[in-house]
Amino acid sequence: MGQVEGQVPGELWRATQDEDVAFISLSMPAGARILPLGSAEGCRGHQVRSFGFPAQAPPEGHFGFGVAGDLLPGSGSRSADLQLTAANDLTTGFSGGPVLDEVTGLVIGMLTEIAAPDEFERGQGVAYVTPTQVLRGILPELVEREVCPYRGLEPFTAEHARWFQGPQEAVRQVVTNLAQQRRLTLLLGPSGSGKASLIQAGVLRELTEGELPGSDRWLVLIARPRQDLAAEIERAGLPGAITEGIAGAVTCRLAAEPDHQRILLVIDQFEEFFIQTATGGTSSPSQTRSPQRSTHMPHSA
Repeated sequence: MGQVEGQVPGELWRATQDEDVAFISLSMPAGARILPLGSAEGCRGHQVRSFGFPAQAPPEGHFGFGVAGDLLPGSGSRSADLQLTAANDLTTGFSGGPVLDEVTGLVIGMLTEIAAPDEFERGQGVAYVTPTQVLRGILPELVEREVCPYRGLEPFTAEHARWFQGPQEAVRQVVTNLAQQRRLTLLLGPSGSGKASLIQAGVLRELTEGELPGSDRWLVLIARPRQDLAAEIERAGLPGAITEGIAGAVTCRLAAEPDHQRILLVIDQFEEFFIQTATGGTSSPSQTRSPQRSTHMPHSA
């Protein structure tokens, strides 16, 4: 990227006995990627990494790794710190580097201090981070995200629903079909088009929020055909699907759990069922039986 010029605003400088940080205002070139910031709360046990220029690294620097520990309370004018363990790679030369949470994809703070081991060599691999909460306290303009919404090639699931921005018209069409009490709804599309995300982060979110009358009390089960569809459905939460068929298993499950009005069975990668049948798989007719009190929603993803 070459050299980049910057300025340190005097009002954003903090002495070492306080937060011990300084902000640099950079003139970033076009196309530069800005790493998103996130809270250091709740990151205990997450793998983290930073980038620095220690003496043992090549001139262009290298990565160092560690594990996030607990947020330690501040004392006096000192702010709270996030402790890192297993941080043997993080040595002198990493100070001031961003600490990236590899689970969320967010920067959770700035590396501040490398602990020196005691006379018994205890305390090796311990480092301390100034968390983003402290940085935002000094510069509130910094934007903080809860979780990085980019999933790459991985589908959005129910836990990512609030970041899902898929085709709402398609979500509405599927929900409308379910409202018509159809026993079978097929969602078709080319591989990689986002069907799994649309169902798990779109349709299921709408149903959980009560988009249809009573849908917040539906029992959702997700299975995949693999080698034996009925066996997978049993593992998803319908015991007896092999011996009693899907309809019988649904009846038993609803009788045992009357709080659930309906069972919504989602079959992911449903095309695998046809591939197995065409190649002489062991799928039985009972595996395609539609239960009277459930919506059987196979889809291919």
